[in-house]
Amino acid sequence: MSPAYPAVLWLLLGLIPVAGVLFVQFVRHREQVELVTGMWRKTDVANVLVVKWFFSSLLFLIALAAGILAIAEFSWGTAPVEEDRSGLDVVLVVDVSWSMLADDIRPSRLDRVREVIRGVIQEFPESRFGLVAFKGTALRLVPMTSDTLAVESVLDALSPTIIAAPGTDIGVGITAGLAAFPEGTDRHRAIIVLSDGENLHGTPFAPAMIAADRGIAVFAVGSGTLDGSTIRLPSGELLRDASGDVVISRLDPDTLRRIAELTGGPYVSLGDPDAFARIVGEMRAMYSRRVTEGFRLAPVRRYRLFLLIALVSLMVAMGVRAVRWRNIF
Repeated sequence: MSPAYPAVLWLLLGLIPVAGVLFVQFVRHREQVELVTGMWRKTDVANVLVVKWFFSSLLFLIALAAGILAIAEFSWGTAPVEEDRSGLDVVLVVDVSWSMLADDIRPSRLDRVREVIRGVIQEFPESRFGLVAFKGTALRLVPMTSDTLAVESVLDALSPTIIAAPGTDIGVGITAGLAAFPEGTDRHRAIIVLSDGENLHGTPFAPAMIAADRGIAVFAVGSGTLDGSTIRLPSGELLRDASGDVVISRLDPDTLRRIAELTGGPYVSLGDPDAFARIVGEMRAMYSRRVTEGFRLAPVRRYRLFLLIALVSLMVAMGVRAVRWRNIF
């Protein structure tokens, strides 16, 4: 048995001065009535005062106390209730490996990803977003928040230089995305992986299966083309491999498509003209859907019981005051 708003219980202390005021009124009223009726009916007056004023005042105090307890919302016991999920929490998992600087999608793969993220945020202003960047390791840049400006303000900082670990491991990005969701939420959850799909370390499929087990869809968004392109570094030089050959980075749609399939999410290539519309359409369908997810045990709030006690006590108190007793008052 516990109240939802325990601070409200301090109002019960206010009943002490109220009781004092009622007692003073009782004494004064008794003296006034005795002066009017005379000593010959003093006993009858005292009896009626006890019945009408004392008990009606007591009932009034009970009504006030029950009202305070109702506001505090005491609850005890549990009952099964349907659990509905509404709203949308999205973790944006962004590939910031050097290959994302390729310009086979203009102005570059990473710049195009920034544009898509800004568009998604604008389309869903009431959703909550988190932001994770990954290369060989992952870094949570923005925790889950409804402050979309906080997410947008970090987008320009997305760069291969923010993470020192080399390579690309999409799996660690998905794992970090899963960890970014708050516990105990009833909202729909989705991860959007924005990458060229070139996975150089680990496997992304095991984390994707974990997401599927938790009912979290992974939207796999491919940034790049099958023809690929060279990678121009911030210094202006082209990226070369250990042998000194110029690196050609190409989109790997198969890896991204498999991630999406494992979780029931869509795969979208940013090379398609309707890519952004597809992403928004899939997200909107999830956002607007309200699905019953079974039952959970929830505390039973008993405020109605206290409201009933307050109402009955108040009505009885008013009735006691209104009824004429022994033809006196």
